[in-house]
Amino acid sequence: MADLRPEHLKARPPTEEESQRGRELLRRAVDAQGGADAWARWTAPEVIFRDEWRGIVGRFSCPWPALKNHVRLQWRRDGSLTEAHFLDRPETWRSTDGTHDFILAAYPYLMELPFRLLDAPKVAWIGEREQYDLVLATWETFEPHAQHDQFVLWIDRESHRVVMAEYTIRDKYHWATGADHFEDFRRAGPLLLPFRHTITLRPWSDSVVHRIEIEAARSVERLAETQDGDGADH
Repeated sequence: MADLRPEHLKARPPTEEESQRGRELLRRAVDAQGGADAWARWTAPEVIFRDEWRGIVGRFSCPWPALKNHVRLQWRRDGSLTEAHFLDRPETWRSTDGTHDFILAAYPYLMELPFRLLDAPKVAWIGEREQYDLVLATWETFEPHAQHDQFVLWIDRESHRVVMAEYTIRDKYHWATGADHFEDFRRAGPLLLPFRHTITLRPWSDSVVHRIEIEAARSVERLAETQDGDGADH
């Protein structure tokens, strides 16, 4: 099973100082991207993006109908509904259908890092690399387990933004990891979000598996009811 802990945390649990430092770095990163109060008002996000999967791994991993897609993704922060409206074909996926649960949960999660990790009970500073502090976040226990993923946030010391996140992919493959590189930060309502996500198998790799280019992002008061004739459900 994939394990993102550094070697020293495989031999011992984090110290109280490492846990406190990790929590403070996470809070500072959230503040640098708008703050927890602003995220609390981000209740019904809508993100329009172009999505492309590349290479052999991309073709194997792509969850969408095609390797290139133009999507309007809407979700409710309470988890009650996520909808993916394909703008290049008459098709809509809904979380209530129970067919595409993994991908309809994964995209909002990555788009809302680091905010989503505020409720992680296991957080610790695990070291530094050049100009970055590294923070590990997970649930229940720092040791790898099937129920929860591990995340390692690379936090820039100057901007305090999360510029990359390593993560495990427990729901799909217990051995797999990925790295999402966050670029092109822009204002989206009260938040500062990366409008480009470049996903590789390992940190800072030039071999791109997946790229998301966001065109627009906002929070709407509610997710509109899909009208009859808007497209086929799958």
